[in-house]
Amino acid sequence: MGALMRAHDWRSSSLGDPADWPAPLRTALGVILNTDPAAEVSRRRPNLKILLTTGYAAGLISNPSKDVHVLRKPYDIRSLELALRTVLADKAP
Repeated sequence: MGALMRAHDWRSSSLGDPADWPAPLRTALGVILNTDPAAEVSRRRPNLKILLTTGYAAGLISNPSKDVHVLRKPYDIRSLELALRTVLADKAP
């Protein structure tokens, strides 16, 4: 995603040149696009339980740590309920 964002011609968009974007926006985008948010959250808050939902194909997701649970889309309410119960009970998915 980061490569796609960097390759886009933002100057021709209503957002304009990224160099002119506010520093907090550039910083936030840099953090989001250049890190694995789940890994970073796990590092900062090791006891926090994490459930990611994703539509990406299995091969496109790096192996999450044992503390990060992944629920693949599409899913129904029963699958979401089961995933939440599993994560909250701290069982392996």
